[in-house]
Amino acid sequence: MSTSLQLSSNSILNWFLQPKSSCLTSEPFFVREMIAAHIGESFKILSNNDSILSNFRVKIPRIDLADYGDQFIKPIVDIKKIVDRDCEGLIDGFIIHGSVATQDFIVGWSDLDATITVTNDALYDPKKLCHLRDASLAIHDCIDRFDKFQHHGIHFLTEYDLSSYPDTYLPHVLYSDAVTLRHDLSLDMGVRDSFDEQAARFNSIHQLFKQATEVGELRHHPFNDVYLQNDFMNADNAMYQMKYFLSLVMLLPSYFINLRGTLCTKSRSFEMCRLFVSEEAWGIVESASQVRSSWESHESPLKNEIPMWIQQIIGENYFERGYNFTCELQRNLTDAGIIDARGLPTGDR
Repeated sequence: MSTSLQLSSNSILNWFLQPKSSCLTSEPFFVREMIAAHIGESFKILSNNDSILSNFRVKIPRIDLADYGDQFIKPIVDIKKIVDRDCEGLIDGFIIHGSVATQDFIVGWSDLDATITVTNDALYDPKKLCHLRDASLAIHDCIDRFDKFQHHGIHFLTEYDLSSYPDTYLPHVLYSDAVTLRHDLSLDMGVRDSFDEQAARFNSIHQLFKQATEVGELRHHPFNDVYLQNDFMNADNAMYQMKYFLSLVMLLPSYFINLRGTLCTKSRSFEMCRLFVSEEAWGIVESASQVRSSWESHESPLKNEIPMWIQQIIGENYFERGYNFTCELQRNLTDAGIIDARGLPTGDR
């Protein structure tokens, strides 16, 4: 029960603190406080998890903004102003990870991957949690300026999430390469067993790609209620959706390698995963990677259209090719006895 309650409570917390909850703007303030109170009460009843596999401690240094270009870093500077002004006592840390932290980002393509740790003081006080929501919405406005096609927001973690941390959120070892926005931070985690959740996440993408192949559209992350269609049928309004599809393709190697028992960076997962699949199946990953590496040498789309140069790199039948890639990964995991033919854990790992 604790595991499912933790995941659902964290999902609602993140929904509440992100622009996805914009429907609440038109509601009276007491409605937002009511939801905030429910979130806090949900976390209060979570008990200590007895499946902690290891304890992880890492010291995360503060970001050196002088290492980044002025134009590129401007939204991050603005985020820091909001955090300094409006988040005192509400958050413990603002952690930046991924390519921005490791400085191998692609300007205009790379997302701002960030985690905010929420204090219990804010979590258990509805008024303070609503105040944090206001600050978070302002922060996400800055993220839109950082990358207008970014398909995810900041991930919020509670003190309970840190004490019972599932690697489905983000492999904990990746925080070793992170930086913080405000001050040096000592991060302490109790890492729990989350293998079943990782297997479910991998299988959900496999099923999503299967469905996309069957119906001709990716029914996830629409833009203004429009989904990505196959063979660039709606290329005039689908760059946001295409980037989400390509991001999933490039995440699959790390999900696969994680299930095989190794936590590693995304780039390292490419090297390792490549050994397990055919050249044909790997082609969709190569195409997605080429779009990422070529992004800076082209003008960014003016609206939400998929430029012709991206269409030429990706090619047709991308849903089927993505699905074939997941099929090969799944067969490998099944042959290794890690999951069964339905994508469920075997218990033999």
